[in-house]
Amino acid sequence: MQFQRARSEEQKNIRINEIVDATIDLYEKLQYDKITLALIAKQLSFSRANLYKYVNTKEEIFLLIISRDIRTWSKEVIDFFKQYETLKEEEFCKFWAEILYRNKRIVELFCILNTIIARNVSAEKLADFKKQIHKDFTKIKKVVKKFFPFMNSEQLKYFIEYQMKYAVGVYPATIINDVQAKAIEISGIPSNVNDFESSFSKFLIVILNGIKAKL
Repeated sequence: MQFQRARSEEQKNIRINEIVDATIDLYEKLQYDKITLALIAKQLSFSRANLYKYVNTKEEIFLLIISRDIRTWSKEVIDFFKQYETLKEEEFCKFWAEILYRNKRIVELFCILNTIIARNVSAEKLADFKKQIHKDFTKIKKVVKKFFPFMNSEQLKYFIEYQMKYAVGVYPATIINDVQAKAIEISGIPSNVNDFESSFSKFLIVILNGIKAKL
């Protein structure tokens, strides 16, 4: 595209969305560490200097990607579960796991959020990110509360926090590359995790049982 600097706030938001979209396109083809601002600028057909008018680091862009993905996930959770008035625990956990897996880029990027992404952004950008995802998590808590009304605000907070921490922990174990597959074959020791959705849904039940045990 031919570069024209955005003048209004609306134009700026359009340009930032274009940058986010271009970065997502690259992320679908390349590993995170292979993506650079130079590649992103090339994808957009304008200079790296022009890119700096909107972002300072690629990590800022990935914060925006995570924020957008969480917004999409929260909307999907809300839209999906509003068709039900009640669900068994197993049903709720199965549906929840399926929806998160459909939005698995959130989990992929949460794996490196604190160790890599958050270390190369300004405090202001990180604060904006935290405020935005807090709003989305608050909406999601209302869905959980609908099906598990016994939970208080602290327990809802723990449910959201623990489910994401477990997702971040288990997701990498479900990605088996050629080297890992060969190592499993040679060692004769199978992977402890078969697939993300079944493992994650079982853990959600563990979380719920733990919360109920504290009542």
